[in-house]
Amino acid sequence: MEKTIKKIIDLFFGQITELGGFFFYSVVLIACLVLNKINLFAKLFLSLIIIMVLSIAIKWFYFKERPKKQKKINLFERLDASRFPSVHSMRAFSLAFWFSVFFNNLLFTIYLSIMALTVMYSRTYLKKHYFIDIFGGLFFSAIINILIWCCL
Repeated sequence: MEKTIKKIIDLFFGQITELGGFFFYSVVLIACLVLNKINLFAKLFLSLIIIMVLSIAIKWFYFKERPKKQKKINLFERLDASRFPSVHSMRAFSLAFWFSVFFNNLLFTIYLSIMALTVMYSRTYLKKHYFIDIFGGLFFSAIINILIWCCL
């Protein structure tokens, strides 16, 4: 019974973590375009570009092994195997931030915050990051999104 519960929890966090993934973020961007929400698209897209550039720069110069080590044969795999900052956390916070601003609804903001925090926790549960990586991602994403919000 314990193994079954563990498998269900592993599956749950394995799926939840994808809400901070590049594919999901891309689907949200396409949906914004299809629904003609150009302003939201622009802010999300700019946020994604800055997140990716910043995280690659940090991981290029400040490599840290993940809790569950990954093999690294080439540069792309080396960047992917670095744990700091958590890019999933950065993207999850960015989505929550911009949708909270866009919809301006307290209950929806609370829901989005819980989802983003669950994504962030999933990264530690799956042994991809330590909490400091999650907080680093959250910090950088907050700075990026607040700057975009203030400047656009």
